[in-house]
Amino acid sequence: MPHYPYTFTALLLAAAYTGFAQQVPDPANNIPVTPAAVSPAGTNPLLYNTTYGLPQNYMRTLIPDQPVTVANVNIKHRQVTEYFDGLGRPLQTVTKRGHADGNDLVQPYVYDAAGRQSISYLPYARPAHQSIGEFDHLPKARLEAFYPAAQGQEPYSKTDFDNSPLNLPVKQMAPGKSWVGNGRGIDLGYLSNFSSASTGGITPIYYNSVGGYPRFTIVNSLPVYAGNYDDGTLYINSVQDEDGNLTEEISDKKGRLLVKRSRNAQQHGPLLPTAPFPDNYSYTFYVYDDLDRLRCVLPPGSVTVARTISISGNTQIYTYNWSIDPAQIAELYYAYTYDKLGRVVEKKIPGKAIDYYVYDSRDRLVLSQDGNLRQQNKWAFRFYDGLNRPTVTGLVTLTDSRASLQFQATEPASFIPHNSWRYYALNYYSGSPLYGLYPPSLIDAEMLTYSYYDNYSLVTGTFDGTRIPAPPAGDASIVASGYSNATKGLLTGTKVKVLDPANPTANQWINTAFYYDAKGRVIQTV
Repeated sequence: MPHYPYTFTALLLAAAYTGFAQQVPDPANNIPVTPAAVSPAGTNPLLYNTTYGLPQNYMRTLIPDQPVTVANVNIKHRQVTEYFDGLGRPLQTVTKRGHADGNDLVQPYVYDAAGRQSISYLPYARPAHQSIGEFDHLPKARLEAFYPAAQGQEPYSKTDFDNSPLNLPVKQMAPGKSWVGNGRGIDLGYLSNFSSASTGGITPIYYNSVGGYPRFTIVNSLPVYAGNYDDGTLYINSVQDEDGNLTEEISDKKGRLLVKRSRNAQQHGPLLPTAPFPDNYSYTFYVYDDLDRLRCVLPPGSVTVARTISISGNTQIYTYNWSIDPAQIAELYYAYTYDKLGRVVEKKIPGKAIDYYVYDSRDRLVLSQDGNLRQQNKWAFRFYDGLNRPTVTGLVTLTDSRASLQFQATEPASFIPHNSWRYYALNYYSGSPLYGLYPPSLIDAEMLTYSYYDNYSLVTGTFDGTRIPAPPAGDASIVASGYSNATKGLLTGTKVKVLDPANPTANQWINTAFYYDAKGRVIQTV
């Protein structure tokens, strides 16, 4: 009889609601409640000891250490128990004797008055004489004993939220005295774009920013500066790390990412929340076409900005003019060109020639060419079977343009030689797909790899059962392995050409066969 590993799960519902469900605002009032202030660092906020003996809702999972055929709690196993409060929220996770010293590992969970996990505690080990895998009614006392308060370890992370119904996190602090203990963490911001701000006070200074949020568009396949975004049309999500380095992502109302900009803590200059000065930042711009397809990425250095300042009374006006340097754009920007079906047919990355792509009628990539192959009039090809699995790859010499090759890859002809790349790119002959044809050669082509599927009829290399150790006598947990012919959908072999620059005409190949057991697991590679 085969042996299978099982996971036994026990679910007990002690009561519909227990005394451990924390208080929530009265929904009848429908008035937002400001979350209670978190206790000072070192007091382990929101964690409380409870009364022993109260029933708990829990789900217990037993994981056997060896495969079994029937459920048996007497065999060696790992036990994990998840406890829930009356609202179905995790309250504790107890791993029985999960610590290296044989102690229970307890992971407590706490919630604030709004039901949010603003505090997340680290797990602690329960004393050995009490490590029986049950609910810990003294989590606060045990955690403080495991992480002594006198050492200021602060064993929890903290998240501060805004007071809006969206519950947006505004600050996240990691565990430890140097982080949450000092109120030091990551600050998160959510803004919209505005062009004016002031310093406030009795004699405020007003700032107006003109051209702070540039807009780019595509003209003749190149990015062009096309004016600025109006106030209130962009979303700005900011992240400032513990060292004061700022990163902002700016998106439009369609959700498209338009700009990523960053500023380190050492950069100085006037910085205002609603109208930051652009020349204090490093920018990456993302440019889209009318169909919302990404067409260009402009990394830092590809776009320059000039600033002029004028003063009118107590108002300072900053005007920004953006430009793209044609001499640098070819070496710095990323560009993507699409065909009428939305497929990328040309790709440009910095410092590299344009890559070309050709697809078959199933939108599968069949030909590609980079700058090095273009100098040799060669294209890399990849053919597929009827299940879209790659079967053959190689290089073929072709002098036609990309557009011409795209036409040839999708338009059938009355007659196509069987040793032509086009015959396999079309994947079509007499109305029937090609499922298992592997051409030994093609016109003006060099075959590089073959991939075989479903059976062992085309692979080389014989299965050798003597190389698989026999299972120990009397050990039913180990089953003898033998290869199976139930390999539908599996890769059964490969054939890879050896590229030897010293002997380019040598026809040498590396053949590999993959043998599987009845469960589809590789047991031998020949």
